[in-house]
Amino acid sequence: MITAGVLIGLAGGVGLWLLGQVSRPSNLGRRVFPLVTGPYGGRVEDSPGSIGQLAPRLVRPLRTLLDHLFGAHNARARLTQAGLDESVERFRLHQLRWAVAGMAGAVLFGLVRIALAGPLAPGAWLALTLISGLAGACVAEQRLVRRAARRRQRIAVELPTVAEMLAFTVSAGLAPGAALARVASRSQGELGGELRRCCDEVAAGVPLAEAVREVGTRTSVAAVMRLADAFVIALERGTPLAEVLRAQAMDARAAGHRELMESAGRREVMALMPVVFLILPVVVVIAVFPGVQALTVHVP
Repeated sequence: MITAGVLIGLAGGVGLWLLGQVSRPSNLGRRVFPLVTGPYGGRVEDSPGSIGQLAPRLVRPLRTLLDHLFGAHNARARLTQAGLDESVERFRLHQLRWAVAGMAGAVLFGLVRIALAGPLAPGAWLALTLISGLAGACVAEQRLVRRAARRRQRIAVELPTVAEMLAFTVSAGLAPGAALARVASRSQGELGGELRRCCDEVAAGVPLAEAVREVGTRTSVAAVMRLADAFVIALERGTPLAEVLRAQAMDARAAGHRELMESAGRREVMALMPVVFLILPVVVVIAVFPGVQALTVHVP
């Protein structure tokens, strides 16, 4: 049993080392291969002789399994919503590190259990190791989901102010593209970064309407998508853009107020739980106990 635990621990350690090597390409490859224009130029992972050439053969089945479990398209969308400029493959490697860490924790628990309380059933130990690995992968996925949700919430909070700034800038006489660039250069936060990226795309030759729609697609915030659609429709039909932006700002603020009221309602129910399950039982006990005690003492 101890030999099996040692072998499992060694396998987990080798897996951690391989994943660490995969996620950290050599400095020479990082410097040289992006400058090569021949058949081996481009990414370091695709270059011969690098450790990334060996790693996909080892971790590709695991990455494919994670894609089937969690969805590659969902991971790409969540990475974009979280503002992370990395590939799905890189995130899967990070997720595999979490899975291997969970399996290593299960192996360590089994070894401690053997040393302190006796042998552990091999089947139970194996099941615990697999479940811990899956739990580690789920933890990495949930961290990404929470990060994307927090970023979407920050963007929704910033939207009314940015829309009003756009409306004021357009009312001052600037063209839509110039107004967007002006507001992007003066804005901070997540939405300001998305607007600066939109302006960079426009400077690179992307049509303004397409770049604005792409902002709504990347953020996946309903209010931003409505604002992008209204912006593009106003450009195409020639309607007054300032009025459209002010209306969108008012709608975004109203939506924020509704969400705040709904959140307050949910928090009110949660605030009643300590009263019902903690304070009220104590009050009942304090009120009833003296009477019960008096009956026990005086009744023969």
